[in-house]
Amino acid sequence: MSAQVLPTRPRRRPHVLLMVGVLLLAIGLVALVLEVSASMSRKDASGVYPIAGPFTALDVQAEASGVSVAYADVAEAEVRFDQGNARRSYELTVDSDNAGGTAQVRLTQHNPRWWSWDIWGGSSPRLEVLLPRDMEANPIAVNLSTSAGNLSLDGTFGDAGLNSTAGNLTVTGSARDVTLAATAGNISAIDYHVTGRALVHTTAGNATLDFGSLPAGLAVETTAGNQTTTLPKGSYRIQTEATIGTVSIDATSTPDAARTYTFSATAGDIEVAN
Repeated sequence: MSAQVLPTRPRRRPHVLLMVGVLLLAIGLVALVLEVSASMSRKDASGVYPIAGPFTALDVQAEASGVSVAYADVAEAEVRFDQGNARRSYELTVDSDNAGGTAQVRLTQHNPRWWSWDIWGGSSPRLEVLLPRDMEANPIAVNLSTSAGNLSLDGTFGDAGLNSTAGNLTVTGSARDVTLAATAGNISAIDYHVTGRALVHTTAGNATLDFGSLPAGLAVETTAGNQTTTLPKGSYRIQTEATIGTVSIDATSTPDAARTYTFSATAGDIEVAN
């Protein structure tokens, strides 16, 4: 008679789980030490920075910060930067002594490291450019860009360009020629007046455009997102192309009009109305 062989139970290995737990705890402690060290040595660039004038153009480039430009009750143009409690170090420079009268504002992260990012929370930095109201009588050109953050422009300007890698764009007021581009973010134009050409592009996001007057030319392109455009009544030719999505036109298109407005979407709906 053969002996009965009992099934063997899998061995439990509590020591393996213990080692994993100890490793995770060690990683957490190292990250905490690095975070505290980064916070103690960070540069806080918060403050008010004057922009010496006169200048005919404004160029703002920021890293990981929201940016807004507007007219206000100030005696001279100025930059207001609030770093909040972000753990990152920043450096802000203002240079208006350039040929051509361009005022340059640069906001950069100072020696960024992975542990100095706000993995433990923290408010987002915010950069504001305030211009004297009397400058609106002679509109300046504006170029705004940020790697991560929302952009807003309010007032009357010459040529305007806004570009955000990750963030929303909002414009109100008027411009001569305007270019609005967002890689990941929505674009909004509220009762916006453009006398020249308007170019709008978003890779991942919606475009909501409300024009108070007819641009000389208009091109709206969305890769993954919907677009809604409201136009005043007038004479213009509308061209649309949607790869995946629906097209709704509730505006009169004049085939021989001098103005041509194009709307294209790769994956998204197109809506044009008066």
